[in-house]
Amino acid sequence: MPWRQGLVRGVCSKAPGPLYLTDPDNLRATLAEAGFRQLHVEPLEHVPMEFESGREYWEYSRGFSPTASLLSQIPADQHEKVAEEIAAAAGGGDPDGKVALKSEALLASGVK
Repeated sequence: MPWRQGLVRGVCSKAPGPLYLTDPDNLRATLAEAGFRQLHVEPLEHVPMEFESGREYWEYSRGFSPTASLLSQIPADQHEKVAEEIAAAAGGGDPDGKVALKSEALLASGVK
């Protein structure tokens, strides 16, 4: 699905998408390119988030700026299809299935 590729790669294939830095290697490379050395990147787990359904998850997540920005670049007549696909994927194949998200952030440090 083309909209999924845009989250990591970005809408323009030469620009990173809003999830680009969620990959430890991408984060490390970006910091090194910015002149940081002695880099350390490690994951930090957060309290999981739970939603009653994939649809509830979509309602929650669609308001975040990366999702809203990407959604604004998709024709309006495709929004409902995208919403159903995301709800189904989040719900384990069923848009009405429960969603439990394991949240993780990357902690990075370095010396400049």
